[in-house]
Amino acid sequence: MHPWLAPIAASAALLGLYDICRKHAVHANAVAEVLFISSASGAAAYAVALALSGRLAAAATCSAGVLGLVAAKALLVGASWACVYRAMCTMPISLAAPIRATSPLWTVFGAMLLFGELPGAVRASGMALVFAGYFRFSALGGREGFSMRHRDMHLLVLGTLLGSASALYDKYLLNVVRIPPQTVQLFFSLFLVAIYAAAWAALRGRNGG
Repeated sequence: MHPWLAPIAASAALLGLYDICRKHAVHANAVAEVLFISSASGAAAYAVALALSGRLAAAATCSAGVLGLVAAKALLVGASWACVYRAMCTMPISLAAPIRATSPLWTVFGAMLLFGELPGAVRASGMALVFAGYFRFSALGGREGFSMRHRDMHLLVLGTLLGSASALYDKYLLNVVRIPPQTVQLFFSLFLVAIYAAAWAALRGRNGG
Protein backbone atom coordinates (compact mmCIF):
# COMPACT_ATOMS: atom_id res chain seq x y z
CA MET A 1 0.00 0.00 0.00
CA HIS A 2 1.26 3.47 -0.88
CA PRO A 3 2.10 5.44 2.29
CA TRP A 4 -0.27 8.23 1.22
CA LEU A 5 -3.30 5.93 0.93
CA ALA A 6 -3.84 5.40 4.66
CA PRO A 7 -4.00 9.13 5.55
CA ILE A 8 -6.24 9.81 2.52
CA ALA A 9 -8.60 6.99 3.50
CA ALA A 10 -8.67 8.17 7.12
CA SER A 11 -9.41 11.73 5.99
CA ALA A 12 -12.25 10.55 3.74
CA ALA A 13 -13.73 8.47 6.57
CA LEU A 14 -13.57 11.37 9.02
CA LEU A 15 -15.13 13.75 6.49
CA GLY A 16 -17.94 11.25 5.94
CA LEU A 17 -18.50 11.03 9.70
CA TYR A 18 -18.46 14.83 9.89
CA ASP A 19 -21.20 15.08 7.25
CA ILE A 20 -23.31 12.51 9.09
CA CYS A 21 -22.92 14.46 12.33
CA ARG A 22 -23.87 17.71 10.59
CA LYS A 23 -26.99 16.12 9.13
CA HIS A 24 -27.96 14.72 12.52
CA ALA A 25 -27.31 18.04 14.29
CA VAL A 26 -29.63 20.08 12.06
CA HIS A 27 -32.32 17.41 11.99
CA ALA A 28 -34.25 18.85 14.93
CA ASN A 29 -32.28 22.00 15.82
CA ALA A 30 -32.10 25.51 14.39
CA VAL A 31 -29.18 26.02 12.01
CA ALA A 32 -28.09 29.20 13.82
CA GLU A 33 -28.06 27.35 17.16
CA VAL A 34 -25.94 24.48 15.82
CA LEU A 35 -23.48 26.84 14.16
CA PHE A 36 -23.18 29.04 17.25
CA ILE A 37 -22.51 26.15 19.62
CA SER A 38 -20.03 24.44 17.29
CA SER A 39 -18.21 27.72 16.55
CA ALA A 40 -18.05 28.67 20.22
CA SER A 41 -16.67 25.24 21.11
CA GLY A 42 -14.00 25.49 18.41
CA ALA A 43 -13.03 29.05 19.38
CA ALA A 44 -12.72 28.13 23.04
CA ALA A 45 -10.62 25.06 22.28
CA TYR A 46 -8.28 27.01 20.01
CA ALA A 47 -7.87 29.88 22.49
CA VAL A 48 -7.04 27.40 25.26
CA ALA A 49 -4.51 25.63 23.02
CA LEU A 50 -2.83 28.95 22.25
CA ALA A 51 -2.77 29.91 25.93
CA LEU A 52 -1.25 26.58 26.97
CA SER A 53 1.44 26.94 24.32
CA GLY A 54 2.23 30.51 25.36
CA ARG A 55 1.26 32.01 21.98
CA LEU A 56 -2.08 33.64 22.86
CA ALA A 57 -0.68 37.14 23.46
CA ALA A 58 1.28 37.12 20.19
CA ALA A 59 -1.72 35.85 18.21
CA ALA A 60 -4.01 38.49 19.73
CA THR A 61 -1.69 41.37 18.77
CA CYS A 62 -2.66 42.96 15.46
CA SER A 63 -3.84 46.19 13.85
CA ALA A 64 -7.40 47.34 13.20
CA GLY A 65 -6.80 46.82 9.48
CA VAL A 66 -5.94 43.17 10.06
CA LEU A 67 -9.07 42.75 12.17
CA GLY A 68 -11.14 44.12 9.29
CA LEU A 69 -9.62 41.66 6.82
CA VAL A 70 -10.22 38.72 9.15
CA ALA A 71 -13.77 39.90 9.85
CA ALA A 72 -14.43 39.75 6.10
CA LYS A 73 -13.24 36.14 6.11
CA ALA A 74 -15.59 35.35 8.99
CA LEU A 75 -18.54 36.85 7.09
CA LEU A 76 -17.61 34.82 4.01
CA VAL A 77 -17.33 31.55 5.89
CA GLY A 78 -20.35 32.33 8.05
CA ALA A 79 -22.51 32.77 4.96
CA SER A 80 -21.06 29.61 3.40
CA TRP A 81 -21.80 27.43 6.41
CA ALA A 82 -25.27 28.91 6.89
CA CYS A 83 -26.17 28.04 3.28
CA VAL A 84 -24.75 24.52 3.49
CA TYR A 85 -26.32 23.67 6.86
CA ARG A 86 -29.71 25.02 5.76
CA ALA A 87 -29.61 22.92 2.61
CA MET A 88 -28.64 19.82 4.58
CA CYS A 89 -31.80 20.13 6.67
CA THR A 90 -33.84 18.76 3.77
CA MET A 91 -31.43 17.35 1.19
CA PRO A 92 -30.30 13.71 1.31
CA ILE A 93 -26.73 13.49 2.56
CA SER A 94 -25.94 11.18 -0.38
CA LEU A 95 -26.48 14.20 -2.65
CA ALA A 96 -25.27 17.02 -0.44
CA ALA A 97 -21.89 15.50 0.50
CA PRO A 98 -20.65 14.86 -3.07
CA ILE A 99 -21.63 18.35 -4.20
CA ARG A 100 -19.79 19.84 -1.23
CA ALA A 101 -16.79 17.71 -2.18
CA THR A 102 -16.47 19.71 -5.42
CA SER A 103 -15.25 22.74 -3.44
CA PRO A 104 -11.53 22.07 -4.20
CA LEU A 105 -12.38 22.08 -7.90
CA TRP A 106 -13.76 25.61 -7.75
CA THR A 107 -10.78 26.63 -5.65
CA VAL A 108 -8.46 25.42 -8.41
CA PHE A 109 -10.40 27.46 -10.97
CA GLY A 110 -10.12 30.51 -8.76
CA ALA A 111 -6.39 29.95 -8.34
CA MET A 112 -6.03 29.76 -12.12
CA LEU A 113 -7.87 33.06 -12.60
CA LEU A 114 -6.46 35.03 -9.67
CA PHE A 115 -2.96 33.61 -9.18
CA GLY A 116 -2.13 32.17 -12.59
CA GLU A 117 -1.71 28.64 -11.24
CA LEU A 118 -2.12 26.19 -14.13
CA PRO A 119 -2.92 22.51 -13.38
CA GLY A 120 -0.91 19.72 -14.91
CA ALA A 121 -2.35 16.94 -17.06
CA VAL A 122 -3.14 14.67 -14.11
CA ARG A 123 -4.88 17.42 -12.16
CA ALA A 124 -6.82 18.54 -15.24
CA SER A 125 -8.00 14.96 -15.77
CA GLY A 126 -9.13 14.82 -12.15
CA MET A 127 -11.03 18.08 -12.59
CA ALA A 128 -12.82 16.63 -15.64
CA LEU A 129 -13.85 13.57 -13.64
CA VAL A 130 -15.17 15.77 -10.83
CA PHE A 131 -17.23 17.76 -13.33
CA ALA A 132 -18.64 14.57 -14.82
CA GLY A 133 -19.56 13.31 -11.36
CA TYR A 134 -21.11 16.66 -10.46
CA PHE A 135 -23.50 16.58 -13.40
CA ARG A 136 -24.27 12.93 -12.76
CA PHE A 137 -25.28 13.74 -9.20
CA SER A 138 -27.43 16.62 -10.41
CA ALA A 139 -29.29 14.13 -12.60
CA LEU A 140 -29.72 11.71 -9.71
CA GLY A 141 -30.95 14.57 -7.55
CA GLY A 142 -33.67 15.31 -10.07
CA ARG A 143 -35.03 11.79 -9.56
CA GLU A 144 -35.29 12.48 -5.83
CA GLY A 145 -36.98 15.84 -6.27
CA PHE A 146 -33.84 17.98 -5.94
CA SER A 147 -33.15 19.39 -9.38
CA MET A 148 -30.74 22.26 -9.94
CA ARG A 149 -33.78 24.57 -9.77
CA HIS A 150 -34.54 23.55 -6.17
CA ARG A 151 -33.93 26.29 -3.60
CA ASP A 152 -31.88 24.09 -1.30
CA MET A 153 -29.73 22.98 -4.22
CA HIS A 154 -29.06 26.66 -4.93
CA LEU A 155 -28.10 27.19 -1.29
CA LEU A 156 -25.76 24.20 -1.36
CA VAL A 157 -24.02 25.34 -4.54
CA LEU A 158 -23.76 28.91 -3.21
CA GLY A 159 -22.30 27.66 0.08
CA THR A 160 -19.79 25.53 -1.83
CA LEU A 161 -18.69 28.46 -3.99
CA LEU A 162 -18.37 30.73 -0.96
CA GLY A 163 -16.24 28.07 0.72
CA SER A 164 -13.94 28.01 -2.30
CA ALA A 165 -13.74 31.80 -2.24
CA SER A 166 -12.73 31.58 1.41
CA ALA A 167 -9.86 29.23 0.55
CA LEU A 168 -8.60 31.72 -2.05
CA TYR A 169 -8.98 34.56 0.42
CA ASP A 170 -6.90 32.56 2.91
CA LYS A 171 -4.03 32.58 0.43
CA TYR A 172 -4.35 36.34 0.14
CA LEU A 173 -4.33 36.81 3.91
CA LEU A 174 -1.45 34.43 4.58
CA ASN A 175 0.77 34.87 1.50
CA VAL A 176 0.09 38.42 0.33
CA VAL A 177 -0.79 40.35 3.49
CA ARG A 178 1.27 37.84 5.53
CA ILE A 179 -0.92 37.77 8.61
CA PRO A 180 0.31 35.09 11.05
CA PRO A 181 -1.87 31.94 10.79
CA GLN A 182 -2.53 31.95 14.55
CA THR A 183 -3.88 35.50 14.37
CA VAL A 184 -6.16 34.66 11.44
CA GLN A 185 -7.51 31.55 13.14
CA LEU A 186 -8.02 33.19 16.53
CA PHE A 187 -9.93 36.26 15.38
CA PHE A 188 -11.74 34.36 12.64
CA SER A 189 -13.09 32.00 15.30
CA LEU A 190 -14.12 34.85 17.59
CA PHE A 191 -15.81 36.83 14.81
CA LEU A 192 -17.64 33.71 13.69
CA VAL A 193 -19.00 33.18 17.20
CA ALA A 194 -20.24 36.78 17.26
CA ILE A 195 -21.93 36.41 13.86
CA TYR A 196 -23.79 33.25 14.80
CA ALA A 197 -24.67 34.58 18.26
CA ALA A 198 -26.34 37.57 16.58
CA ALA A 199 -28.13 35.31 14.09
CA TRP A 200 -29.37 32.97 16.83
CA ALA A 201 -30.54 35.90 18.99
CA ALA A 202 -32.40 37.39 16.02
CA LEU A 203 -34.03 34.03 15.29
CA ARG A 204 -35.11 33.58 18.89
CA GLY A 205 -36.48 37.12 18.99
CA ARG A 206 -38.48 36.56 15.82
CA ASN A 207 -39.88 33.32 17.19
CA GLY A 208 -40.71 34.85 20.55
CA GLY A 209 -37.79 33.33 22.48
